[in-house]
Amino acid sequence: MPHDDRKSAGWAWFDRPTDASDDVGTRDLADIAGVAARCFRGRDGTRLLGYLRRLTVERTLSPDVGEAQLRHLEGQRHLVRFLENLIEAGVAGPRPSTETATTEEEQNHD
Repeated sequence: MPHDDRKSAGWAWFDRPTDASDDVGTRDLADIAGVAARCFRGRDGTRLLGYLRRLTVERTLSPDVGEAQLRHLEGQRHLVRFLENLIEAGVAGPRPSTETATTEEEQNHD
């Protein structure tokens, strides 16, 4: 039977790799939001997002649906809402930092 490093490392195998250069957690969220906005800005992107929304967010399940099906659909709904929020943030552009806004306000009062 092959040796499983995950078992020997305890819970450490859940940890995020420290050398992952393309890890979503290390990217700037504003940059990713801009990427999402560009991907979905055209007619095809709008159609695709609408289709995903109809399949998930606007879908209803019967009262006798199983817990696993309900949890699965809720996960899908969460992902579609996350994409919508990401796109919205990308369209709006980066928010100015608090320091920059304060400095600009002080300069305008002088």
